[in-house]
Amino acid sequence: MEAFALLSGDGDVTEMAKRMSSRSVNAGRVILGTMHIKRIQALVFWVKDLAKRGITPDPDEWDVDEMMKAMERKEADLNFDKVEVDLIDPGKCQTDFGWDAWQIAFMNKLSATMGAAKVPLSYVVRRDIDLSYVFEDEDEERMYQMPLTGENFKRDTKLVYSMLKAACVKTDAWTWIQDHDKSANGRQAWLSLVQHYDGTGELNKRVERAKEEMNRLHYKDEKSYPFERYITKLKENFFILAKDPDETLTGKQKVEKMMNGLRSTDTNIVSARTVIFHQYRDDFDGATTFLSGLIANIHSAAQLDYGNRFSGKKRYVSATDSRDRDGRGGGRGRFRRGDGRFNDRGGRGGNRDGRGRGGRDSGRGGGTPVRLNGVDVTDPNRSFTPQEWERLGSARSFVINQRNYVNGRSAGRDGGRGGRGAGQRDANTRNASATQSATNDAADTATQVSDLTARGSQNGRGFGRGAYGNNNNA
Repeated sequence: MEAFALLSGDGDVTEMAKRMSSRSVNAGRVILGTMHIKRIQALVFWVKDLAKRGITPDPDEWDVDEMMKAMERKEADLNFDKVEVDLIDPGKCQTDFGWDAWQIAFMNKLSATMGAAKVPLSYVVRRDIDLSYVFEDEDEERMYQMPLTGENFKRDTKLVYSMLKAACVKTDAWTWIQDHDKSANGRQAWLSLVQHYDGTGELNKRVERAKEEMNRLHYKDEKSYPFERYITKLKENFFILAKDPDETLTGKQKVEKMMNGLRSTDTNIVSARTVIFHQYRDDFDGATTFLSGLIANIHSAAQLDYGNRFSGKKRYVSATDSRDRDGRGGGRGRFRRGDGRFNDRGGRGGNRDGRGRGGRDSGRGGGTPVRLNGVDVTDPNRSFTPQEWERLGSARSFVINQRNYVNGRSAGRDGGRGGRGAGQRDANTRNASATQSATNDAADTATQVSDLTARGSQNGRGFGRGAYGNNNNA
């Protein structure tokens, strides 16, 4: 079986099949079908794969399952060769506080580049491990099975050095690898670079900076600093601390760091602390997923506004001109349907309910669903089944707080606006349904509501006309 390792690959197998089929019958003609050829090609691939890792092939291990795995891996390697490696450029080597991100980017480049042995070049710069080390998966195990000797390694380590040299020359990092320039030993050059920038001095400097930044980080609301940015910066600093075994944080410590930085006074976020304490006390990822879903549902408009401000787009708040089309000072428009804060319908905003709060509250109930113990609590006012209510457990208090908050705001909208919202709809309904047989009291009531609505519309149109500069057309 070891003789199969001498074949170059699929081409040799195909050529062998052609020659066997071209023989005469007396000379031992053999005609191989397509599947037979593919199986032999998989066998050659399997034998050569073991050989380049220094493993002697055992014929007893070659069975149907092993053959199918070899075929799948062979196909995967063929597809991997088509990756556009040139697009994965880590750029010039970043030192000091940019080292951690650049180190990841360079390793990503090596992982996407196939060497002479037809395996990713990342095996050349792998770190040393002891016998007790547990591999993450089969690919990592295969990487450590690759020998750091032989012709394939010689070619691969020189290729790694050329890539490393191109990234480090004309930077401070060049000082730490230039001693390997003559031998072009990419592995030793990389280890020297890592030893310096992940060494005690440089690492301590980055660790102290990470601690200082975490102490300053806090979340108040989506307008000043979005929650997604807050937890992203925390995770970046957690990664730096994890490089020092003495500074690595546990899951519980990470959650505490995040919770200590929450300065929001929003009742939903404040009440969510209880849920996190009971369900995600030592699960940072679970806690952030829960809070992200909650914040996305109650502050989606603010998140969209922040994203537009920092993506080069105009904010929806100021998307209209400083004056609306009929010159009534629309500069303070809040992204309502009308051209500015007030429109010809009267009242605040352009929505039919007269308030135009869709820009602020329209995100409620949409976006990422909020789930607790497997129960969807995105809409706290919905009817929960007894089974769902039982599963919620200690999270029931959170749902009750959500209901009080939502219902309180609804009551304020409908009852504290002088009939601008619900009054307009009630008036329209009553006027549409009034008939000749309606009582005088009902007619009077409808008239009174209409009068109140009309006055609200006039006040709405006149409010603030002179507050933003002289406008003769107002």
